[in-house]
Parts: sequence; structure tokens; C-alpha cells
Amino acid sequence: MPAANSESNQPGWYLVPTSPGFRLHLCVTAAAIAAVRRQVEDALREIAHPDTIAIVQLLMTELLTNALDACGSDAPVVVVLHASTTYIDLDVHDPDSSSLPAADTGMPDEWAVSGRGLPLVEALSTPPVRAEVTSLGKQIGCRIPNPAA
Repeated sequence: MPAANSESNQPGWYLVPTSPGFRLHLCVTAAAIAAVRRQVEDALREIAHPDTIAIVQLLMTELLTNALDACGSDAPVVVVLHASTTYIDLDVHDPDSSSLPAADTGMPDEWAVSGRGLPLVEALSTPPVRAEVTSLGKQIGCRIPNPAA
């Protein structure tokens, strides 16, 4: 059953709460990415330090922006967040199986206008970043340490 929040009654937003965390089916847009950031904060508020929540929000934004860039606005994606007292797993599924990101590419040139997302995810999460083709597209995921709140 979808959670009672402001986004739950919007088209293209189906939230399945898990304990602790969530599985969220959505149509990816810039506005939806902002709403997912709020959902991350709501899910982690009781079990993660505010700095950890900010890192998870940043990495979620990077992964969803990659899905938006790869698949276009309103593409169906699934976000899965699972948290424990020691780690937070974050996965984003999108329908584009044609391109998996290259692992450990390093930061681009300082003047580059793109290409910092996955190196940032790699730097702020516990290696390795997971990337795999699935029957529905691709899944990119990472694990973020969750020190005591």
C-alpha cells in the first residue's frame, strides 16, 4: 500500500514502504528526483546521521539523473533503498540495457560539463558500485556506510 505523502497520489509514483527503506516505482523527471530526495530523508531520519542522509540523497540524485539522461523524461524507473544500522543499500533500475557504465573511470577533466556522477558515487560509497543488465533493463547500485546516528 502506498505511503501517505504528498507524492503518493501523483501519477507515475507508487511507493512500497519496507522496514526500513522503500521500493519506489516512478516516472523519472527533475521534479520527481526532488521528491525522491524528500522520501530518502523521511525513510532514514530515525536511523541515520544527517550527514549520511545527505550523502544518500546526493548519490540517489546522481543515479536518477543518469537514468533520466539515458532514458529520457518520464521513463519508468524503480528505486530501492534498504537500510540497516551499519549500511544503506541504494539501487536504481531503468529500462535501458544498452549501456552499462564503465567502472572506476576517475574524475573527468576539470572543465568537463558531465561525467562526475559515477566517480562521485564510487568515492562516497563502499566499492564496488554494482552495475548489471537485468531482464527489465539495467540496475546500478551502491552501499553507503551508516555509522551510528
